[in-house]
Amino acid sequence: MMDDKGLSLGSGSYVIDGSKADLRRDFSTEGWQFFAFVFAAFTTLAFALLDELLRPSSGFWIWGGGYLSPRAVSVMLKVLVFAILGYLMLFCAPMKEFIIRVLPYIKRGKSR
Repeated sequence: MMDDKGLSLGSGSYVIDGSKADLRRDFSTEGWQFFAFVFAAFTTLAFALLDELLRPSSGFWIWGGGYLSPRAVSVMLKVLVFAILGYLMLFCAPMKEFIIRVLPYIKRGKSR
């Protein structure tokens, strides 16, 4: 004779054991090319604007009796702009995140 005993199941739980998943972002070659393009575009624009704004009329007298020629001022400003843009594009996390977020929108533009 067979007993009719019911099988009672309790509440179950699903458990995954292992190491914690970490978010990792790798830059592809295309991403680095985009960074280089944006950096070159901003640097070219800034240098062109500096060339237009700085007309070689006269230099600047600085404290202590020194004199800076217009060419020296132009070179120093261009080096400063290059350093600032380099910092923003390569080391400033919020600016890098912004550029990374813009890349997919440019890639799927309406021209394709």
